[in-house]
Amino acid sequence: MQVRLIDLMGVLSRALDLVSRMLGNHHVHVGFLAARFAGRLGMDAATQRDVLLAGMVHDAGAIALHTALESLAFERDLYTHARAGQLLLDNCPGFEGVSWMVGEHHTPWDVLRERDSGSLGLGANIINAADFVDVRLRRHKPYAVQFADVAASAKREAGRLLNPDCVEVFRELVAEHGALDGLYAPASHLYTDAEERMEQEYLGCEDVVRLCSPFAQVIDFRSRFTATHSRGVAVVAEDLARAVDFSLTEQRTMHVAGLLHDIGKLAVPGSILEKPSALEDAEFAVMREHARISGEILGNVAGLELVCQWAGQHHERLDGTGYPFGLRGEAISLGARIIQVADVFTAITEDRPYREGMRPEAAAALLRRQADARVLDPEIVCLLLERMDDLNCAREREQQKARDEFERFSGGLRNLRH
Repeated sequence: MQVRLIDLMGVLSRALDLVSRMLGNHHVHVGFLAARFAGRLGMDAATQRDVLLAGMVHDAGAIALHTALESLAFERDLYTHARAGQLLLDNCPGFEGVSWMVGEHHTPWDVLRERDSGSLGLGANIINAADFVDVRLRRHKPYAVQFADVAASAKREAGRLLNPDCVEVFRELVAEHGALDGLYAPASHLYTDAEERMEQEYLGCEDVVRLCSPFAQVIDFRSRFTATHSRGVAVVAEDLARAVDFSLTEQRTMHVAGLLHDIGKLAVPGSILEKPSALEDAEFAVMREHARISGEILGNVAGLELVCQWAGQHHERLDGTGYPFGLRGEAISLGARIIQVADVFTAITEDRPYREGMRPEAAAALLRRQADARVLDPEIVCLLLERMDDLNCAREREQQKARDEFERFSGGLRNLRH
């Protein structure tokens, strides 16, 4: 697997934007604006890359904290959600600068200036400025007619909240015909202005896994019912891929598909994800959409074709009763059948707040029934049952590891409050 860094970040950024219907494309807009500001301010190529990437995921911590992004401009605890994002990104390879900027992107400029925080501080404030601009742009009106008022608001914050140079650069871009047209199609304008565009670097399998892992946490943390689910699916699916003699690259690709298979759930309202009782028909229809959205978000990205196919089909069923497309039989890829079995196995055996996971004997019986009915692939189910004890232990270890990481994440946030 070889995936361009900017393409993978585009997937993750667009996924984060699913959460807010009011501020469509917010993360992508902030990435675009931040990159333009950084270029005009003459930052070096590496810092421009970090500013762009940090802008594209700057509010990941708010989503992990269940923050309502519909009121981004008025959040009460900006500091905590920024630091939550930093904690999520701290273990991503090559993201030291990105992580720091995300953690400080709501720190006022006068504070950063007093700290003498250098290019990192300027980068963080560029993201703050881009965020400041975008939350004031109403989506139902042409952006160009709003720029003057937004620039005036930014000028009032110059020297305190915002770096005066950032404010001036925005005013220059507003005055320059077409300079901000990328806001209308930001996904195709996610690049830096540096001669060496470092965001174009390619990532191999292991770096993709390490980068996707914290975003699997963002997906899972949205609901206490499934707080470690994707990690469990990923490890089970990878083991099953090994059992059917997938190549090493395909096995790791399967792990990524497991991590991201529920990425479409970011579009599902929290009230549905967190509902403790049975969903109404209309609510279930909304929930079902997540599989289609997962496929759309992951689609058209070079290097993620298999991830898209496997994740997008994870709720299809051999007998045609699945969704979103009602595929049946050979129309469902082998990789997707593996994800399906791993997803069901993990869902029925993991503990959830409202019930304990099934004991192995009960889980095996349910899987056999679904295999006999050709709902799930009988051969994949057979492979799982042959190694069920080992797989269940691997799932428990991985999900316990995810829980431990969540506790460290939560503990880090509690420490910030004191």
